Amino acid sequence: MKRFVSFLMVLTFIMLSTVEVFADNSLNQKVYYSRKPSFLKEQTISNTKALQIEEEINKLNQCHIDTSIINRVNVRKSGNEYNLHYGNVDERVTVECDGNENVIISSSDGKKSNTIIFNKDGSIILDGYKVQITEVQQENTNINYFSTGKIWEGVKSLSPYGKLKSSDYKKYLSSKKQNISLGKALDQLTVTTLTSLIGLLNPYAGIAVSLAGVARNVYNVIVNINPKTKYIGCSYTTYTAGASDYKYVNKFYANSQCTGKYRTEISYEHFTVY
Repeated sequence: MKRFVSFLMVLTFIMLSTVEVFADNSLNQKVYYSRKPSFLKEQTISNTKALQIEEEINKLNQCHIDTSIINRVNVRKSGNEYNLHYGNVDERVTVECDGNENVIISSSDGKKSNTIIFNKDGSIILDGYKVQITEVQQENTNINYFSTGKIWEGVKSLSPYGKLKSSDYKKYLSSKKQNISLGKALDQLTVTTLTSLIGLLNPYAGIAVSLAGVARNVYNVIVNINPKTKYIGCSYTTYTAGASDYKYVNKFYANSQCTGKYRTEISYEHFTVY
């Protein structure tokens, strides 16, 4: 007889992780689940379906999408649908990987719908439009990033490393700019879509935590400046605390020139030298 396993076994790690929620003041808060969601207690699935769900959740995590806020999974033959609760809005999300290893993520909040394709060759297609992210434009710098002959491995986060405080990162390193050409208006993007795009910018690339809070904060500010903008500009200034710890002060704008009003978000990086 085919053995069944509970969703609870598949998603336990999700329920144990911190969840980013959005308060009225748009500041990130971290809370912990104090009880297991009731929808996981009675629903059971086959081992094959459980493995599929685990793989899909891994793909979403890799795109910086906050799987810890999943409050319902609609198991379907045509593809599982995940309900993500972003505080004041719910989005239905599906993810698949085609035969060419391209990852396709579709999301809808009932009013807006997006399909974003992360192609194996590195190109990104959003609702038929090609997304373009500029190379880093370096304005100035007074320190070399890496020492010749050494391998630096960086780990990024949204909080200072170890016992460091944000105020410990005092030494200026450099100022740089990037921008994202969306191909369509910002107010037509879901939180899920914007989250996955912000994760491609240099201050966040490779970060192993959800960027949903960052995306929501950026969206709330920029959409009030220019809801129809098709660009998100990001200028970031780097400060250091010693040779191995970086702080990125990231300013997001409603244009590619990085001018006018902006939203500030902070990220960090700790380097290990081999």
